[in-house]
Amino acid sequence: MFGSDEWTPTEDSYCEERRVYIARDKNSTIESLANMLELDPLEFKNWAQIQYKRDARTKQSYIYSVSVPNVWVSVDALVGGSWYWDIPVVNPGGSIGTFINTDLFTYGKKIVKCETINQLLSCLKNEKTRKNIWGMVIYAHGSKRGTVGRGQDARPQEFLIHELRKNNYRLAYIFLQQCYSGYKGIIKKEYIQTEKYIKNFLRQYFINVTPRSFIKIVENKYEITFDIDWDVQWGSVGKTVNTYKGINALGVDLDIFVRSADFLWENGTDILNGGLESIEKGFNIIGGLFQKQN
Repeated sequence: MFGSDEWTPTEDSYCEERRVYIARDKNSTIESLANMLELDPLEFKNWAQIQYKRDARTKQSYIYSVSVPNVWVSVDALVGGSWYWDIPVVNPGGSIGTFINTDLFTYGKKIVKCETINQLLSCLKNEKTRKNIWGMVIYAHGSKRGTVGRGQDARPQEFLIHELRKNNYRLAYIFLQQCYSGYKGIIKKEYIQTEKYIKNFLRQYFINVTPRSFIKIVENKYEITFDIDWDVQWGSVGKTVNTYKGINALGVDLDIFVRSADFLWENGTDILNGGLESIEKGFNIIGGLFQKQN
């Protein structure tokens, strides 16, 4: 942010965790500062740290400067995976995307980079860092069920949303580049044996939950069905949010492939996500055959 007619950033707060803006005069408003920063003026008490001065003549206080969140969190967790699909096709999207979203368009911001979802979660759990975040971008693998990351690094994205809610202000920008980051649909899990499993399953979607409100017993076994809208969930912590309802194919949301393949969603198991994922499975089969021959 380069400033406005009413607010000027200080040079010594350039690329710091919080940027300090000096008011032009007593008529400078929080609303004009919020509009410039693309934050919500109604939430200013939660993102602004205000320094007042006292007019010697009128004895009235006025806003002299405001310290604001200035951290951009950049996550590139698109690493590892298969040498014939993930490494040559999927993973470069994270390097290219973070270069564009982070290196080119975050002038004056302090950049915090994470290479895993676990690192990101630790970052968000750190209150000092979290309360200084202005925006973030995530490049990672995702699923309809709401997990972000892969393997041991996979975490429910609800855990990330939960930490950001603690700020009580919405970030200016959140770019969620993982597949299904904004998925809307029905989550269903059938033939569950124990209530303990139900609680663990629901924790992927809700931090605080009463499991029995979702449970139906069919043929002496548990069944869970509920609607989810990840775009709305992320909208509760971000002012401008970009998500993918389906597969992110080099920046194109292939939601139509997801919807056309939903008939294969059986027993809570995502047999085929549709579109490019079927191609990926083909590569996995071919790659497995190639490895056996060698």
